[in-house]
Amino acid sequence: MASASKHQWRTILCCIGGATVFWLLNALNKVYTTEINYPVHFVLDEPKVAFAKVPPSRVPLEVTGGGRSLLRYLLHLNVQPIELPVAQVASKGRIRSEYLRALFDTRIKDLEVHSVLLDEVPAVHTLPQNSPIN
Repeated sequence: MASASKHQWRTILCCIGGATVFWLLNALNKVYTTEINYPVHFVLDEPKVAFAKVPPSRVPLEVTGGGRSLLRYLLHLNVQPIELPVAQVASKGRIRSEYLRALFDTRIKDLEVHSVLLDEVPAVHTLPQNSPIN
């Protein structure tokens, strides 16, 4: 009698496991709109310029894409950071959102970028001539 009960539990667990796999595959085939944090690296164009504060290492993006592509970005699997030259990103202290959106849209092939949710670009300051940083 005990072996029949074990066999029933194995059957039930196999059915639940199979249903979970099919549900997951179905969910990953759908298209979703969500926010992801994409890794970035801000690059200073001039050697005598420094950031006033530490720049963000990730930029939030509103994107649309398939579940598999979104899962890859959400888990940060094989995602290379984008280099952002500060002189091209910011103009007179304001963010050039059309430049950022176009840059991310060309770099991220399997997702559609709707907007870049970056509030501010880190301020940069010119270093004095006798600065130890060269």
